[in-house]
Amino acid sequence: MSSTLRRLGLLFCLSAALAAGSAGAAGITQGESAMDAGDYALARHVLQPLAAHGDERAQYLMGRMFQRGLGLPMPDGRKAVEWYTRAAQQAYGPAERALGLLYLNGNTVPQDYALARKWLERGAHDGSSHAQLALGRMFEKGLGGAPDPIMAYVWYDFAAARGNTVARKHRSRLDHTLSRAQLAEAQHVVQTLAPSVMGADLAGA
Repeated sequence: MSSTLRRLGLLFCLSAALAAGSAGAAGITQGESAMDAGDYALARHVLQPLAAHGDERAQYLMGRMFQRGLGLPMPDGRKAVEWYTRAAQQAYGPAERALGLLYLNGNTVPQDYALARKWLERGAHDGSSHAQLALGRMFEKGLGGAPDPIMAYVWYDFAAARGNTVARKHRSRLDHTLSRAQLAEAQHVVQTLAPSVMGADLAGA
């Protein structure tokens, strides 16, 4: 094959990939618009093929529809977990957070603090302030383990640095209840974890 033909073949593949990406993005937009308009049949018709082909945003939205029972006789926790998990396995933060909260609250699935912590930790490390806030609450209340106010402060601090006002209030409360030694330890943990927490350097954590 000549270099010219090879180059043309590469350009064709690139154009096809870009077109597929544009079509996928347009499909996501159309699906979300249908959800907002309450046309859940159309939303599922548009989103399900994209989700089946691995689009993490479409998978997350499918999970949300099943969790809330949108367009269904009732919520379906099993299907919600299935779609959320497929998106979360691609490190999609909103799905990690949603999956963690699903298990934390026992919403349409049996409550499971171990699975809640697993997915919230992933979401927290991937930069979700909502996951960081929920993880902080788990540590503070001792859900799934012994209470750990230092780790609670750590995750509240990360969430607060990303602009989460609820986390900021919790951190401020712990500022007045933890000892100086505990606060110093918490700040040390924050600095240690910061390189592994997505966006922590940008958020100032």
